Amino acid sequence: VEMTPIGNRHAAGVRRLSNRLRDILGRRALVDSQNPVQLGDWSEPEPDIAVLSWRDDFYAAAPPAAADVLLLIEIADSSAGYDRDVKAPLYARQGIPEYWILDLGAGILEVLRQPAPAGSRSRYRDVHRLRRGEEISPLAFPDVTFSVSDLLGPHL
Repeated sequence: VEMTPIGNRHAAGVRRLSNRLRDILGRRALVDSQNPVQLGDWSEPEPDIAVLSWRDDFYAAAPPAAADVLLLIEIADSSAGYDRDVKAPLYARQGIPEYWILDLGAGILEVLRQPAPAGSRSRYRDVHRLRRGEEISPLAFPDVTFSVSDLLGPHL
């Protein structure tokens, strides 16, 4: 798949969020950046951030699969439509429990949860858009709270 080059704002967003997640989650989960997740025989996307179940071998024996994913995050500088319209149905179809789109351009965090059951339309049934000043806790870590303002970073 041909991709748009990664810009500075996008790269900074991935770094900021990856570091924040690693600091907070420690060894409770493995935070992976822009590495493949195996979603079926013919699909191996490379989400900006994948929060995975901890494995001491760091997935050396096999790539993470859908069952290993706790949360996927895409940082969208100009790709929000693609992340929402193409990636979200793929992730829902594979049963990824939670997917965030951090839309830097719009200044929102789109939170997608509850993938529709297999065989139904591939979508998430619970979708929320959060703005600066609001907070979110990942489903897998309800004791951890993130400020949307911190996730989005400084206004540029």
